[in-house]
Amino acid sequence: MKRNNLFFAALLAGLLLAACDLGGGGDAHPYSDFERRIFELTNVERANNGLPLFIWDKGLASVARAHSEDMARNNYFAHNRPDGSTPWDRLARAGIQYRGAAENICAGYPTPEAAVNAWMNSSGHRANILNGSLTHLGVGVVYLEGSRYRYYATQMFITPR
Repeated sequence: MKRNNLFFAALLAGLLLAACDLGGGGDAHPYSDFERRIFELTNVERANNGLPLFIWDKGLASVARAHSEDMARNNYFAHNRPDGSTPWDRLARAGIQYRGAAENICAGYPTPEAAVNAWMNSSGHRANILNGSLTHLGVGVVYLEGSRYRYYATQMFITPR
């Protein structure tokens, strides 16, 4: 029975994402499939835990992608930038208003499955994914050859105002 639930959750997540504007009319980039799969797998985890599925948020994805790119280009791995700015600062600069927010980051995982598995095996990251009060998600993935981890992924979660 759980296998059928997993199948239907993945199918539903795929259909919901297909209805969303992931790329935004020409601004798609080479890692959108990686991002899409992280989004789908994250929603499978939500469905398996009886939670509502996340809604894709293009603005959050842009913030997440920019952070992943910044980490890759500047060879660091942290929620805060080297200048001290935080995930909340990045959301404010993007004009995103929220009641609640969270961020997951990972680096060095070459597949969406490996990234989501790592997050689900970390209590803090798992708590963000399974936080029922968070409703919107954006994912940003960047690959940079020659950087320390090569693959950098960021999930930005919010509950909008």
